[in-house]
Amino acid sequence: MALFSRRDRTAIAIIGLLILVGWGIRFGTRADKIPGDLQVIRHAAEPPPLVQNPDTLLSGDGIPDGAVNINTAGKEELEKLPLIGPSRAAAIIAYRDAHGRFRRPEDIRRVTGIGAGIYEGIRRYITVTDSTGKGE
Repeated sequence: MALFSRRDRTAIAIIGLLILVGWGIRFGTRADKIPGDLQVIRHAAEPPPLVQNPDTLLSGDGIPDGAVNINTAGKEELEKLPLIGPSRAAAIIAYRDAHGRFRRPEDIRRVTGIGAGIYEGIRRYITVTDSTGKGE
């Protein structure tokens, strides 16, 4: 008496063949061949560079030459900061209009949408003092 009937052996053979064909398709395709649609998605996920060369912007005191004064900067000037786009620039201005000037650069973290990570990315490029080093 056979363990499997002829019909069972045929079904097992077909399933095994399908598994082998699937593996062949899976491992036979090159991983570096990405369809055009996925290329766009892959490149969209790469963040833009923050600053071309941040070390060339720094003066001796650690504040960049031409640092953005977050108490007086307009939307366009704020958008030049790394990680700050139109919506965050508008939020900074709205917060400043509602609550008054920032006393310390760290106070910008109170603005909705600017947390610790964003602050760390911009702290070297912002100031609350004028060009003479005095507060507003």
